Amino acid sequence: MEPSQRKGILQGQPACIIASSGMLTGGPSRWYAERLLTRPEATVALTGYQDEEAPGRALQQVAAGQRSAVVLGEQTVTVAAKVMTYYLSGHADRAELVGFAQQIRPRMVALVHGDGGARGGLAAALRASGMSVVLPPTGNVLHVPTTRREVVEPVTQALLAHTRQAAPDTTEALALALWEEEGRPVEPVVVEARAVARRWYGAAGTPEEIQAVVAVLAAAPQRFQPIAALAGFYRLLPPDALRQSAPVATPRVEAGSLILARINGTAVVPWFCARVAGGVISGVGPSRSPAHQLVGVRDVVAWVGHWDVPAGAPDDAQQRVIDDWLLQSRTQRSHVSARAVAATMRPGLSYDLATLVAALGQPVDDLAWRLHVARLMVANPRMFTMMPAAHPLHDARWSVRLAAGWEDAREEDVAQPRPDTHAIQQRIDWHLRGASDLYRRSIDPETGDVTLRFRFPLTAEARYGAQLAALRAELPVRVMINEETDHTAVLNIIQLHLRPIVTIKGVPTVAQDARRVTVVCQGAPSAEALAEALAAITARTGFDVEVVPVAAPAGAPGGGPQPAPAKVKHQLVVGTAAADRCAASEARAVTQEVLAEAALQIDLDPTNGFVIVRFPLPHADMQRHAERLAEVVRRTGWAVRVRPHPQHTALEAAARAALPPGTELVLPLSVYTQRQTVEGRYRGHLAAATVQAAQAAFAQATRWQLLLRPVAAGAAEQGDTAAA
Repeated sequence: MEPSQRKGILQGQPACIIASSGMLTGGPSRWYAERLLTRPEATVALTGYQDEEAPGRALQQVAAGQRSAVVLGEQTVTVAAKVMTYYLSGHADRAELVGFAQQIRPRMVALVHGDGGARGGLAAALRASGMSVVLPPTGNVLHVPTTRREVVEPVTQALLAHTRQAAPDTTEALALALWEEEGRPVEPVVVEARAVARRWYGAAGTPEEIQAVVAVLAAAPQRFQPIAALAGFYRLLPPDALRQSAPVATPRVEAGSLILARINGTAVVPWFCARVAGGVISGVGPSRSPAHQLVGVRDVVAWVGHWDVPAGAPDDAQQRVIDDWLLQSRTQRSHVSARAVAATMRPGLSYDLATLVAALGQPVDDLAWRLHVARLMVANPRMFTMMPAAHPLHDARWSVRLAAGWEDAREEDVAQPRPDTHAIQQRIDWHLRGASDLYRRSIDPETGDVTLRFRFPLTAEARYGAQLAALRAELPVRVMINEETDHTAVLNIIQLHLRPIVTIKGVPTVAQDARRVTVVCQGAPSAEALAEALAAITARTGFDVEVVPVAAPAGAPGGGPQPAPAKVKHQLVVGTAAADRCAASEARAVTQEVLAEAALQIDLDPTNGFVIVRFPLPHADMQRHAERLAEVVRRTGWAVRVRPHPQHTALEAAARAALPPGTELVLPLSVYTQRQTVEGRYRGHLAAATVQAAQAAFAQATRWQLLLRPVAAGAAEQGDTAAA
């Protein structure tokens, strides 16, 4: 804000100015203090600790009568304004700030400090506690509706009787006096140390008198529990004898209560109250919620019952019990729906939780059933109108009646408590923690039904039968196994068992429907070793393996292709360069004349005497044009070298031509020049004999080997990506 804008504020209507720094060491606060401290009608409030050397500490000394002026920068200011100090802390977390605001109960909360994420989270927590919250941007004018009233001294007539009288000097006497003045509350209340001192000494109390009362409070944490994040504030704990004698005729949100609470302003979850103090509930909820999370009293949606937790039970054990109740709610949901509960009720009458549970024929002290019915009430506001207690901290009873027009709610509109997917995930992890084949699980958010994906689903029941049976017995939902096999995992198992005894050529062909894998191998293993390897593969994957020997060279008995040796280039040379070979220009002209349109490209290597030719399908075209190549050698005296790299479009055309009609070739192909092998995938269903016929046709056309494997239409690519 510019200085001109600050001057406009000082010249305008009375205002509350919040400025930093809080110790008056600089910034806007010093600018305003230099101009306001000389005004008798102004008040300067310091909000927190003041360092010994800070101008703020000197201003406190002026207010205490220890000096008359304060030095701000290079200016000495005579103080005429009223000076006050609020002991607020900047280290309170969100839960403590919400608890403090719940005690003050302001009409409106304006969050003007902090980044957007922090302010938004705190605003959501405050709104969930029933407060009106605004997040005014810079430059915004916030109008707060108020009612004008006559300004009086800040000490009531009741407190004036204590003026100039010594405050109680013992902890018990002070606690009893404050407890009586607060109306004999059953639960703790928040008090501020200096406000307590002013009850006896009034506004004229000296700093020494006020400090004496503060010392009494600070020395008795068993009665005055300090709030760590709010300096100078304490929770007044009533004396034990008085607390025990206070009549408690109704259920209360106290230690041991099981409630439904709104967490983070949205989700309603079961919550066990381990401790309640100052309007803040600490305890545990389901395992998906962090332990020791704080819940405000205004976040209580419904009181369910009292839970006698064994002494010393750890938090995770309590969370597991709550998870079990949530899972049982899924089973109870299938028998008792919201409409079934409504059928037991009469319009215009109110029912408490115990009555509803009894009307369903269930034991009223069964916390699992009480929790299920309470969740039904909360989840269906169109059918049920809940009437919670006006003061849930002291009276947690709530009742429910049928909502107006509840019969108009269609069956599909009636909400049921959603299954606790986090608890289901935990059960899966517990029972199948040793299942290495399990790579993914999915849970239906509406029904809770579980679908497990194993890499080898055909053998999952046999390998994990006991674990699956225990999981199905514990979960009140369906547990299913997806039938899709992870082909990559199958190929890895094949490599593991066959590689030690044979050489696998290319990629095996997997036929999902037939549960069979065809493997092209080279080698002569013993019958016993091969049978043992194939049996191990079948037991692990559920697939039968068919081993096919590598095909013989084209033109040889068997007619199939044979992978080329490693040094392919020596096979693609025709003739030997002569010493008296013709000129390079003549060699190029003769080659172009003889090969004409058959060659894609012609180059020369004059140093070594090679005419370099590129064909679409070099191995096949070299045999197809053998006489022409020999003529080039004879007429030019140059040797001919054929580039071994085929044209990919020619390979694709040959693969399409080899496949039967109706079979779609999936591009791109994988080309391995050194092995003279093409790997491809297809969509469709081909028998093993048809695949072999296509491979033979491709080898005849290209002198290369074609390896094929099927692809599930529209699903394989997505499945592979999801599995990864």
